[in-house]
Amino acid sequence: QVARGISRVQFGPRPLSGATARRRTAGQSSGGGVRSPRRSGPMLFLRRLFLTAAILAPACFARADMYCGKGNCYDILGVERASADAGSIKKAYRKLSLQWHPDKNPDNKAEATEKFQQIAAAYEVLSDETVKDAYDYFLDHPEEHMYNRMRYYRAVYQPQTPLWAVLLGMLLVGTCFQYYHYDERAKAFLASPLFKLLVEDEYLRNCVHGRHGYQTGELTPERKVEIKAAFMERLAEDADCPLHM
Repeated sequence: QVARGISRVQFGPRPLSGATARRRTAGQSSGGGVRSPRRSGPMLFLRRLFLTAAILAPACFARADMYCGKGNCYDILGVERASADAGSIKKAYRKLSLQWHPDKNPDNKAEATEKFQQIAAAYEVLSDETVKDAYDYFLDHPEEHMYNRMRYYRAVYQPQTPLWAVLLGMLLVGTCFQYYHYDERAKAFLASPLFKLLVEDEYLRNCVHGRHGYQTGELTPERKVEIKAAFMERLAEDADCPLHM
């Protein structure tokens, strides 16, 4: 008991000073309870700055890496959105790509190269109906940042190969792998001592004089070939045998 008392005295909560106790009592009597410490000014500012950046980041970078960047694909090709079709888009692209090709502008090659890349990017967007639809929605609803980004990646990076071709390719690969696995397993079984022992037992069963007849050459080579072929056919019909397909 004495030791427990000493422990409580040494490691128990320290008593509050007179000034601290008076401040806490005054706070509780006023109905405010114990006041939590105020956040420091720099930490609160950094928190607000981080939240603001997290909210505005999608809006700031939505146009930077999608479609034609900050430019308008229709304006780059010089076509009207309302009347732009596949023919007019291709015609405008051919005209501008010839005009701004870097080889045709040796005196202003840097600007021509940048302009040529913008023209190529605009044509890549507007020449694909799926990407063009996603881009038109992006122009009409610029505030839907996450949805526009999702539609962009789905339209640009969607697989170009039909689904039936993908499934057929997977089936062919699986079939080839299965055949290769069966072939390797069959080769290992035919080269194993177990197979040689089974074939020898089959020879002995077909000898009239048993092992003595087998050792004295009762079976001719032709007869051995026939016995072995018939035996392998029976093995191939056994589901537990590695030769079974």
